[in-house]
Amino acid sequence: SAADEATDHVTERHRATVARRRQEILEATCEILIKRGLAATRIADVARLLDISTGLVHYHFATKDELLVEAFRYAAEAELRAPGILLQSTSRLGN
Repeated sequence: SAADEATDHVTERHRATVARRRQEILEATCEILIKRGLAATRIADVARLLDISTGLVHYHFATKDELLVEAFRYAAEAELRAPGILLQSTSRLGN
């Protein structure tokens, strides 16, 4: 039915938005890791960089450890696709 198709479209759009936000969080985490190091990387800093709540970061990543593991995985995959790309993306933090 048309209602089912509309719901499917909204669900698909929501999934895309969630995936985009997750990627933004991972990219911001990588930027902070590059600039400040592992010990100084905090969820609050990631949230502040993106102007979102820490709760939204926790919606995507239950713990700091999970966020860091996924950020390292994301960075490794990004580096394989385009070497040096993450080092070029630290502009939001200033050098």
